[in-house]
Amino acid sequence: MVAIKGEEIKKAVLRILKDIKENPEFKLNKLYKVASIFLAIGEVVDMPSLKMMADYVVSAPSRFNQLLSYKYQVMGSPLEEKFGKDIDSMLKQFFDAIEKCANLIAKESIDELEILKLLGQLEDMYSKMPSLRE
Repeated sequence: MVAIKGEEIKKAVLRILKDIKENPEFKLNKLYKVASIFLAIGEVVDMPSLKMMADYVVSAPSRFNQLLSYKYQVMGSPLEEKFGKDIDSMLKQFFDAIEKCANLIAKESIDELEILKLLGQLEDMYSKMPSLRE
């Protein structure tokens, strides 16, 4: 049996996030790795909020891929500046929430209330995301 410490998990999540941030248009699917880490920990310690965080992370690539694709479609148009800033801001907010969650996992005990606050922030952000359905 292997014992993995919270600090090691944090480093792995942050390493994956760093890679995604460098080129989100092509690497958002790596978020599935982060989701699997959160889900595994949530199942092992039986923490529903961490399992829910995994659900949010799993849904992120499909939500953001549409928006990133549209961002490139509006390049050169009057929508480019505003839409691009909005998408970049949402991505930053999302990545910050994942980093905070990874930091919580690295602590001696996981603060479920803090994870619930992060979930609230993500829910708020998801509800404000533009829908690009035809």
